[in-house]
Amino acid sequence: MVGNDVVDLSLEGARHKSQNERFLQRVYTGDERLLIQKGQNPDFVLWALWAAKEAGFKYFQKLSPNVIFSPQQFSVCGNPETSHSGVLTFGSHSVRISWDHDAAWDHDAAWVHALATDPASTFQGLYRVERFVQEKEQQLVHAEAAAVRRLAQQLLYELGGWQSLSIVRPRRMDGQLSWPIILKGSEQLPIDLSLSHDGEYTAAAVCFL
Repeated sequence: MVGNDVVDLSLEGARHKSQNERFLQRVYTGDERLLIQKGQNPDFVLWALWAAKEAGFKYFQKLSPNVIFSPQQFSVCGNPETSHSGVLTFGSHSVRISWDHDAAWDHDAAWVHALATDPASTFQGLYRVERFVQEKEQQLVHAEAAAVRRLAQQLLYELGGWQSLSIVRPRRMDGQLSWPIILKGSEQLPIDLSLSHDGEYTAAAVCFL
């Protein structure tokens, strides 16, 4: 399985967040706050850890649909400034975290991305982050949804040559929307999918189950 999350670091709301002590106390563990405070680029570390928590939540939600996103319960071990990988722990379970960004140095990064995958096996899939352009008369929420699904369709074609697939979010018994699944006609394919978008960036990850 897979979970992924992207953060647009150029957004106004992403800047100087590491100086917001209330946010730090609410979202991050003590070790994570220390890592942020000691970072050469504290905002980059903060959002890389956030992306890891979001990606891990998306992963674990597929194992237990009633999981609630309580950020401090998703503990990240690893330094995104010095390594591209880490581990996220939730209760007695853990997943592998892989970080990526778009620049040689994190100070110049426009986005940061986190991928959560099974720590016991090699990731057999694809992921990608892309910048999208909003059409003039298209509402932002519709533009983001359309762009991330186009990206996912491209990855599905690259992964298995599939075309004309449907990406849907079925409703659970409690009426809430579930995570996206992939249909070929009425048949659900054994492929896992994770979608994310923030600001001007979309991200998708697909892998074999």
